[in-house]
Amino acid sequence: DDDDGSNNSEECLQEMLGGITFKGEWKDDDEQTIHSAPKLTPGLVDPSTLQRQKRSVSNNNNKKKKTTKDESNGHVSLSDDQIEDSLVFQYACRYTSNHNPEQPPLKVVDFGNEGKGKGLIASRFIPKGEVIYTERAIVASQLPQTGTRILACQHCFRSLESWTKLMPKKADNREQKEESLCRFPFPELWPVLPLDFSETDKNFDQETSHIGDDKTTTREDLHGRIQCCSCNALFCSQACYSKKLHQFGSCCLETKLLKDLPTLLLDDDEDEDYGEHTTRINVQAPVVLAAVLFLQLAHHFRTNDQPLEAHWFQRACGIAEDLQRLELGKRCIDQQDQQVRYTLQPLYEYMVGLLSLEDDEQIPLSLELLHSLASKAARNGFGLRTQSPFKPYYTGLLRKANYGGRESAKHSEHMQKLAAALGKDRLYRGMDREIESLVAPEIIALFPLTTYCNHSCSPNAQVRSQEFVDAHIDVVAIKDIAIGNEVCISYIGLGDLRWGWRSKFQRQKELQGRYLFHCECDRCMNEEDYRTAPTL
Repeated sequence: DDDDGSNNSEECLQEMLGGITFKGEWKDDDEQTIHSAPKLTPGLVDPSTLQRQKRSVSNNNNKKKKTTKDESNGHVSLSDDQIEDSLVFQYACRYTSNHNPEQPPLKVVDFGNEGKGKGLIASRFIPKGEVIYTERAIVASQLPQTGTRILACQHCFRSLESWTKLMPKKADNREQKEESLCRFPFPELWPVLPLDFSETDKNFDQETSHIGDDKTTTREDLHGRIQCCSCNALFCSQACYSKKLHQFGSCCLETKLLKDLPTLLLDDDEDEDYGEHTTRINVQAPVVLAAVLFLQLAHHFRTNDQPLEAHWFQRACGIAEDLQRLELGKRCIDQQDQQVRYTLQPLYEYMVGLLSLEDDEQIPLSLELLHSLASKAARNGFGLRTQSPFKPYYTGLLRKANYGGRESAKHSEHMQKLAAALGKDRLYRGMDREIESLVAPEIIALFPLTTYCNHSCSPNAQVRSQEFVDAHIDVVAIKDIAIGNEVCISYIGLGDLRWGWRSKFQRQKELQGRYLFHCECDRCMNEEDYRTAPTL
């Protein structure tokens, strides 16, 4: 196309996307690095939205292979592939120095002739250290755990745990517990206020007749947090609760699913006793995400009456047959050939009952679909822990404690008080990670734009968890990226200077086992040229 056509195309895309909104503000420094960044695939979109965007771009129902300029009205018509490629940008943006959002400096290209599908290339020079884009998860789920579940918003997964969660459980009586609570230094620095439904509970008896009715199904605490009266799911705001209902129709089905899921796929030689000291249930994270995606698909199928082919997940890498190679689900022995097989049949039967699927609904919402979702989630899911409220608390505590210097008696006093409140003799290295496991939930998520980032064992970009907004990630350039060069990340850990860099055999073995492909990046094809430590 000529210059005018190119400009029209950009204007059409901007009009189609309709702007991008994010909540909260954040800084770019002191970010937590995700060392293993799996490949992601396009997630789910509202089918009605997809159809509406298609109609707004072109009134021509015939698919077009290339972008063409309509001479009659001067508008640009986009193919279905171009529309779906452009839609991935609605979940990601780049912030300028003035904190204004703009589209990331990337283009989606098809490397089909090179055997690696689609990818991202830089549309301008990207210097080392620049945040290429920030992206929010299109779908995510909190991973199940035993014992006391970490309280978190069930839409954005912001931690709702107060500082009282850190108090030692060894107190023999109420007096000792109260004494421990009083010792916790500066609790006002903790960013999450304790849940308080006292005002709601005063009038709760008058509202019990409405529980289960469409009129009243939630209660709100003094700080605006929402709790479902049926399943006790928590949300940090009414907005998050409304978005959850839009995606799933109800929060109760997912709550029940996550509660029952760990016992549905036990192997024949396993039992339900996870041990007294276990905090994380050994349930496969891709299966969790697949089950949640199945719920979401069922809701969209029923409410939008759209074929499942309209969803992006159909174009994601991963098929039902991959379930065996990935060893997902319940392990059983085939009675005919005595071979090990993996299946999600018990989970599917549970989902049929949970959703009350009719016979005609079980045709599109089939066991094969569930197997396919699990394979896609395994090859493309992204695991991370959301931001811990302990980190901003500890930062604020250091500011108070360091008023007289790190060697001052005031600093020593505050640190000793914190250690005593936590039931420890002293603070030690790595203690912050132990605390995070108590107050910050683990999630598995899909990020649409990052799905197009291909792997390289010598990457030029890195995925980092967004520290100031939950269920968001930053993709940061770790090398200078020239215009037209592909933006690549590493799906696996490459090692480090302390423990050594991983060999080609180790990398290929993990990539083949976890993502089912043989890497042919420049480093793997020219290993002798990479004997020195990779640039990260």
